[in-house]
Amino acid sequence: MLFALLLVGYRSGLGFWYYLSVVVAALLMAWHQWLARDRQPAGCFAAFLNNHLIGLAVFIGIVLHYTFNPALPA
Repeated sequence: MLFALLLVGYRSGLGFWYYLSVVVAALLMAWHQWLARDRQPAGCFAAFLNNHLIGLAVFIGIVLHYTFNPALPA
């Protein structure tokens, strides 16, 4: 998934904010793996309940890119 996000960002011409958001998404994925490391129901459920944060991080990166990029085509 991370490779696909990087490829999409490259092909779309997205910049620093997007790639920073992909790094944040990767850190969130690592955190979810940590929560579910013992395969206990509580940890897995906590990771499941917080998986929307990955999409939110990428979305915020896209918004920040289009907000602060001064060289957008008209």
